[in-house]
Amino acid sequence: MLPDLPALTRCHGCGQLYWLEDAEQLGELDVPGPGRQLPEEWYRAPLAQAPGIEGYAEALRGGLASGRDREQYLRVRLWWAINDLVRGRPGAQIPAEYRDLFYENLRGLFALLDEDNPNERVPKAEVARQAGDFAEALRLLEEVPPGFQWAANVIRELARRGDANVALLNPDGSYSR
Repeated sequence: MLPDLPALTRCHGCGQLYWLEDAEQLGELDVPGPGRQLPEEWYRAPLAQAPGIEGYAEALRGGLASGRDREQYLRVRLWWAINDLVRGRPGAQIPAEYRDLFYENLRGLFALLDEDNPNERVPKAEVARQAGDFAEALRLLEEVPPGFQWAANVIRELARRGDANVALLNPDGSYSR
């Protein structure tokens, strides 16, 4: 499996955040084969890495969320990065230092997601559930687009129980912490 190449990263030289798609292309990596050599400096080039919680928050504050798609990318990645702090640790809570950022980001992501878009309705319900708005999560799950029923069932069950904790949803209808 190939690594997940982030869309946003931090320059190893100056420390500034930037979108990879906006970077100047210095070359193109072709699949090496017999007799093909890559420039030696390419092997020493640092890999683009995800900026993490602080980087995503900085990008949102610093105006790098130009356009809906970029803002959604940043907010989803920030949501996941904060969730990663407690994922796999049943009963763990979002650390106090990130709690305000977490809920502020969920509010922003909730406002951004379009419940009329089938690909965004169930994720919007999950955002509502994790924000503790169980009634809204259940409302959003009243009409579920085909193909999303398995996730909706898990989110619905958690919302009915008043459970806002991080849950990894599995396609078989189960979840794990």
